Amino acid sequence: MKNLPDVKHAMEVSKHQSNVSYKKHLQDIHKFTEISNRPDIMMATKLTKIISNAEYSKGKQEMSKDPTVLGRLDFNHVQKVSKLLSQVRF
Repeated sequence: MKNLPDVKHAMEVSKHQSNVSYKKHLQDIHKFTEISNRPDIMMATKLTKIISNAEYSKGKQEMSKDPTVLGRLDFNHVQKVSKLLSQVRF
């Protein structure tokens, strides 16, 4: 049985569209988006967070030891006000 040229062309176009949509759907499915649960990656993530927090805290401690804050008049005034406010009973 012979196929008409229009029918043959329509069948080829349909197959091509099916293959394109299948491959597009296949690529969407196989993209890696989950967080890996491998122990080495989890440990590396935890260590990075610890190091980051340590670096942040180190800068904070150095800033609190700075003597330029302790002798300032406005800082002393704020300390006195906070002591007075802590004595107030609500």
